[in-house]
Amino acid sequence: MAFTLTTAEGSDFIDRLKIVKEMFDALSNKKEKVGFALIGNRRVGKSSILKEVKRKLTKTSVPCIYYSLWNRPEADVEEFSFKLTQLILEEYRSRLGLKYKIKNLISSPIEHIKEVLNDLNISVSLKDLIEINITRKEKLCSLDALEDVFKLCDKLENETGARIIIMLDEFPDIRNLKICKHKAGDKIFKSLRTIYENSQSVILTVAGSSKTMMENAVVDRASPFYRQFITKKILPLEKKYVKELIEKNISAPVGKDAIESIYELSFGIPFYVQFIGRQLLKKNKSINKEDIKVAFDEILTQEGHLLFAGEFDRLNLNEKSIVIEMSKGASAISILAKNLKKDKSHINAYLSYLEAKSVVFKEERGKYQLEDPVFACWIKKNYG
Repeated sequence: MAFTLTTAEGSDFIDRLKIVKEMFDALSNKKEKVGFALIGNRRVGKSSILKEVKRKLTKTSVPCIYYSLWNRPEADVEEFSFKLTQLILEEYRSRLGLKYKIKNLISSPIEHIKEVLNDLNISVSLKDLIEINITRKEKLCSLDALEDVFKLCDKLENETGARIIIMLDEFPDIRNLKICKHKAGDKIFKSLRTIYENSQSVILTVAGSSKTMMENAVVDRASPFYRQFITKKILPLEKKYVKELIEKNISAPVGKDAIESIYELSFGIPFYVQFIGRQLLKKNKSINKEDIKVAFDEILTQEGHLLFAGEFDRLNLNEKSIVIEMSKGASAISILAKNLKKDKSHINAYLSYLEAKSVVFKEERGKYQLEDPVFACWIKKNYG
């Protein structure tokens, strides 16, 4: 077994068994009508949980698709809807008796698509909906394309008896989809809620790293999706699971002090536990606390640029200055304003931008923290 820096699945999956079972039991039960909302920092394991649940659902023939909105090239609602349609139809392909893979069918001439659909033993109305969803060319400048996706799901369930689970990772980023060259913004949540309520066959399950954006969308009483999801906060791994993950993958003896150091330096975040573990695989002697410090320093020095430089470079100069000060321990708006010689209102505005980008979170009134503590270590090492 090896450490993985991608989402963990199957035998590589550590911890989270309780939440995976709860999600699987609910989502596979047709009597249950509620999905889940996972909230937690980036790299804490939300995607792994979603994909593990999807893997288990697929094994029991429950239609389920996973789609991450993180850093996607699909810039507008039409393209997003088209991609969802492709994934959804692929899930139902065997039930529809469709021999062609959907990606191959979509790239075919319209005459061939019509011919293939006409040969299927399904209703004319479903054939029409499929054709509309996979051949639409014009820009609608509305959410009609997304609404048609949910209508298609309803029709598919009516004819196959199987409802679908749609998992949307980094859900708050749906605000960045464009409608006729303009970002949809927060209003897309209200529209999607209405579309979702009108659908009888779709169960949404979402995840997001931005605590504030997720709370505004699904948790707060005034949020569009209030009481539409079972909300779960995904926390870092407990120390015992960090120990299990390390000992499961490393043949060399790992001392108790080394495990403690891995837990402290990684903050229990699975991605960083895995990263430190990969650095230790080349060791063939007993691993101690000093080995962990060296491995972590190598990560910050050698791998940190690949992990964090792009994220840091996307910030503007004022945002970078704030992040650097925060990496050195400043958290209060008043302290940041004093250190950077700026007005509190300006600092507050930039913190709001950083919060929307999932770089910081509001700890309490007037105080913020960096979302990713290892990113903070990298900033401090390189700029502090």
